[in-house]
Amino acid sequence: MFSEIVSDHQRINVNEWLARGFKRDKQTDLYAGYVHPNSLEMLEKLPKDSDRALALAIVDVIGHADGSVCGLETLGATVFDTRRGKGCCSDYSKSWLFYANYLGLTAREVSLFNHTTVEYWDRQSGRWQWLDPYNRAEMVDAQGQAMSLLSVRNADFGSGVSIKLLPLADAKFDPDQYAGYSRTQMGTMLWRRGTNFLEVEAWDRRLQAWGLPKKVRQLVTLVSGVQPGWLMLTTHADHFYYKLLRSLLWLVGVVWASLNVLLFVCMWQCQKNGMRNP
Repeated sequence: MFSEIVSDHQRINVNEWLARGFKRDKQTDLYAGYVHPNSLEMLEKLPKDSDRALALAIVDVIGHADGSVCGLETLGATVFDTRRGKGCCSDYSKSWLFYANYLGLTAREVSLFNHTTVEYWDRQSGRWQWLDPYNRAEMVDAQGQAMSLLSVRNADFGSGVSIKLLPLADAKFDPDQYAGYSRTQMGTMLWRRGTNFLEVEAWDRRLQAWGLPKKVRQLVTLVSGVQPGWLMLTTHADHFYYKLLRSLLWLVGVVWASLNVLLFVCMWQCQKNGMRNP
């Protein structure tokens, strides 16, 4: 809803657009407070000389999903429960990004039409590389080199792009049985413009104290600008409809907020008049 929406015909540089105003946590040393002590010991042993090796090792650390729960409540729950197999694609991507931030990788969330994944900047190859922490898979070109999701989207049919399981012991996902990586799903892609987990978590705790449900808390942090928005890249045909939908959602939100303010004022005024005329 609160996205910058661009189409293929605008020919923008996605990486430059994302770099502008990308939100990150500055005190990543505080991440240690969310990690189990045993996990901290494991993290210290991970390879630091190769970004790719580190990225794959993080996938191994967060564990394998069973898909039994989706949308874990807090940052702490996400980091802890994904190691126990709980959570869906968005939870596993968030957990992976959390560890990536903590260990110094430059990374970001990228979503297809109905699936959340991640990308990281590989300093050794000098390019973005995509991987799916939930399904434990990546996309490679004809030479077997890992690709970014945008590169996959822009690649010609028959160019040798393929889905490859990550070289991990329990990577059992069958890419031939999953439609989430199809060209149709890649028509619209969303990059989240930040990984400022600590800032969002601090706000979320304050809102929790008010008894607000998770969806409402997410909306509040998004509208306030604490929760980073998205950059949406879509086809020229869908561009107009997404912009129209965003405008309609904004209009509905403004009307809803105005009605609630009006209702509050009316209730306050009635209460005030009642106190004057017992």
